[in-house]
Formats: sequence, structure tokens, C-alpha cells
Amino acid sequence: NDFNETKTAKVFLKAFEFSGRKLFEKKCDINLLANDTAKVCTVNITEFIKEEVDCLMMKAINGSNIPEYVNKKLLDTVMFVDVIVADRVYSNYLVFDRFRNLDIQKAKIKMIQKGKTLNIIADKPIFGLFIEPENDVDISDNCFILEPDKKYEIKFSSNPGKIEIFNLEDMLSKI
Repeated sequence: NDFNETKTAKVFLKAFEFSGRKLFEKKCDINLLANDTAKVCTVNITEFIKEEVDCLMMKAINGSNIPEYVNKKLLDTVMFVDVIVADRVYSNYLVFDRFRNLDIQKAKIKMIQKGKTLNIIADKPIFGLFIEPENDVDISDNCFILEPDKKYEIKFSSNPGKIEIFNLEDMLSKI
């Protein structure tokens, strides 16, 4: 909490497979002390991943590659967190390995443009979505993360013209 006074907050945690299937959801109310940090809640992986599928991966530690067993289901999972303080939403996410090791899937993206407003909805998680308008305009947000089936509203300062979008998955598949 960067505020100079104690604040109350609502916390929403959601875990999704990269297919878009929701695995887990948890809500809690917390008090955030002024200028302090606090553990919000603890989540055990078994709360959202019920099965173990071990796979052997190499992990770089101090310049050496060390074999390590991980639950392969974690490579197909993302955790989203929203913390709401007053009317402001602070969002973040957690993936369980480097992007190149994850099972990111191509999402279907629905875009609805009305004048200077663009609404975007994806059926699967998207990482690093970039919006490229034809015209030179200011954009309210760019390079963001999309949670499945959640509507994101983007505003342009004037007519954006034709809009193209790119995301991390597109870039990874070209490398």
C-alpha cells in the first residue's frame, strides 16, 4: 500500500488453463496498512491443479543446467490477480515458467469498434497484446494481458483507422 492511510481492498484470484478453461477462483477482503506490504492470501497449487503430470526440465542454476521434475500442468496455467482499492483496479498475473516453455495457445479475439472506442474479448489468455492503429493517435492502453472472456475497453484520441493487433504468442511462433 503506497497510500499514507490504511485502505480496504478486494482481491480476486483466478487460475486458467491456456485453453481458457477456468480452474480456480478465490475472493477475499483485506485491510492494507499505510505504506506497508501484506500477504493477501495463500493458495496451494492443489487447489486448482488436481492432477500431477511430471515432466523433466532443465533449470539453469549458477551457469549449470540441473534437471528438475515439474508438474507439466503448471506449464498450461496462468494465475490472474485483481486488487481493487476504492475504484481503482490493480492487475497482475503469474505464469509458472519462462514463456518459451509454456503451452500458450492461439486465442480467438473478438474486436468491436465504435468510433474512438475498441472493445476486445479473447477466449484464451493473451500475453502482450499490442494495438497498431492505422492513424497516429493516442491509445489509452497498449501492450496488456487479457484474461479469458473479460471485456477490455480501449479508447483512442481520435479516429484510429484500420486496427491491427499482435501478441506475444504471434511473436514466439515466428522465432
